[in-house]
Amino acid sequence: SGKLHVFGRHVSLTGSLGSEIQITSVTSTDQRAGVGAYNATNHQYLVVWATSDSKILARRMTGSGVVTTTDTILLSSNTSIDTPDVVYLDSTTQYLAVWKDNRSAGTSGSDIYGRLVTPVGSTNGSEFVISNHSASETVPRLTLSANGGAWVVWQRNNGVTTGQDLYARELNDNGQPIGTTLTIYEDVPNPDVD
Repeated sequence: SGKLHVFGRHVSLTGSLGSEIQITSVTSTDQRAGVGAYNATNHQYLVVWATSDSKILARRMTGSGVVTTTDTILLSSNTSIDTPDVVYLDSTTQYLAVWKDNRSAGTSGSDIYGRLVTPVGSTNGSEFVISNHSASETVPRLTLSANGGAWVVWQRNNGVTTGQDLYARELNDNGQPIGTTLTIYEDVPNPDVD
């Protein structure tokens, strides 16, 4: 189709590669920035990606790499959204997806948003704000926390120098922010939060 797609591949513990698996099937827009999380309870993956027409989409796959349905889960469709990430929250048996979102670009630049997805492929509640500082925030990345929730780390354009600042915030097991935003590092010349 001439458009970008998201593919996956199993890698064994010994490093052997399985066959390529095409995860996306939309042919009208580019599909990019695919990330996935594994749910050991249901032996399945949730793959989340961004599209060139400003959507964050997801699709479930079995643990053996079979796309479970042709249904695509719409997580968000706002202006200029990108760089998703996803984790599985074992304590509440749901996935947490985050992304950069420009819906408030006129007042706070790009912000960090999130949404919960159940193992059966439905969204659990509305999209929610994780951080909406007046400076643009980008490239959110997730890791699991000891409380059953997650930490989200992102970079922010500090508007003062040529560097970026790195910030983090803990989320509870329902994806809601806990406490205040933490400054990890200020004025990083070329941060890489991956």
